[in-house]
Amino acid sequence: MHSIFAYFEREKDFYRTFIKLGVPVALQNFLAASLGLIDNIMVGQLGDVPIASVGLANQYYFILFLVMQGVGGGTALFVSQFWGKKNLVQIRKVIALGLALSIIFSFLFFLAAVIAPRFIMGIFSADRDVIKLGGVFLSIVAISYMPMCLNFCVAAALRSMREVHIPLQANILGILINTCLNYILIFGKSGFPAMGVAGAAIATVIAQSVALLYICLRAYFKMPVLFHKPAGRLFHTGKRVFSVSKDLIKRFVIQTGTMIGKDLIWVIGISVYMAIYARISTDAAAAVNITSVVRNLSVVLFAGIANASSILVGNSIGAGDRQGAYAYAAKFLKITLFLGVIFGIILILTRYLFLMPYKVSVNVFSGASGVMLVFGIALVFYVYNMVAVMGVMRPGGDNFFCAIMDTIAVWFIGLPLALLTAFVWKFPLMWVFAFISTQEVFKALFLTWRFKSKKWIHNLVHGI
Repeated sequence: MHSIFAYFEREKDFYRTFIKLGVPVALQNFLAASLGLIDNIMVGQLGDVPIASVGLANQYYFILFLVMQGVGGGTALFVSQFWGKKNLVQIRKVIALGLALSIIFSFLFFLAAVIAPRFIMGIFSADRDVIKLGGVFLSIVAISYMPMCLNFCVAAALRSMREVHIPLQANILGILINTCLNYILIFGKSGFPAMGVAGAAIATVIAQSVALLYICLRAYFKMPVLFHKPAGRLFHTGKRVFSVSKDLIKRFVIQTGTMIGKDLIWVIGISVYMAIYARISTDAAAAVNITSVVRNLSVVLFAGIANASSILVGNSIGAGDRQGAYAYAAKFLKITLFLGVIFGIILILTRYLFLMPYKVSVNVFSGASGVMLVFGIALVFYVYNMVAVMGVMRPGGDNFFCAIMDTIAVWFIGLPLALLTAFVWKFPLMWVFAFISTQEVFKALFLTWRFKSKKWIHNLVHGI
């Protein structure tokens, strides 16, 4: 016992910093996942088809979200390393590049969703009712894509500069607005007509727009160093982009492009898995969808760990401290393994409590319970891989390795097993999900090998 107290005494500065940087992001992700849970419960009151429709429509948004993970990850990577180097001028230029890409990608996804919503829904489901209702939701919620993407990029940059409270505040504001408007617009309260899934989409549009306005205004007044001379105003995006050196643009595009490619490889694979679930049955798609929010809730703390790790590792690499970056990463991975086991056990024991609020059929409830059981067992691998990739490899600039690893895991391990178990062997949903999850074990082994090699440490801001 004395040795434990002595350890925490020695490491108190590390844990103080970890709590300061990690807890706000964990709380932000917890609130976002809680909103998703509330949304699902509210939409779930409308029946199996509406919840399956919204869940599958959100798979399209999920692709954009993963693209923004790449853009935000690239922005955070360079901002973090430049922050360690104390180079504010280059930080402004990196943020401008991130904002420009956010505008481009969000507009393209918006355009496709408005022009062909039913075609997009048809990719994920063969159920005509699901396609029709999901198309209505998708064509409206697409308006929220641009404010969401800009919000995401600004938040990633702020967190990389150790300003974690402004994104948290914006997120809380957005969640409160979204939750209240969901209740009013979905069910027709306070004099409004009952709009169903269309009401949920409108609530999302309003909430994302208000959150973006808040984060921009708060950043302007809280961090004037980003806006004042000699660099001028940050959001003169076009001027900032054209003033960026070719070397920085090249490094930014390579890293961001690799991250986008890696995330797209992964998310397209996940979307294929969702299509497989939907073709097993609408019940299977609904079961996986209602567990997705609970699964997100299970990993919110680890998103905070990954964020804290990313900041400290990136800052250390930018400052030229390779050994410090490795030491920080090792500590965060050990914390993740310990907590991953604990949270997995808790999820297994409490899974029925999360499913009780849903008014769904017996088949959907049974399938969801099985999926959550498997996820609880495999949780330690999921969260270890998440922190290793987002909290270690990404700030280390080792994104090409992660892209190769994900390609093998998703397309050469998970997908063949999904097809075999679903359509050849015709296993129950729980076992299909279990076989797909074996890819996480493969990823954990390869990430551990890469971490120990120290080949993931790349100073991308050296010489700029």
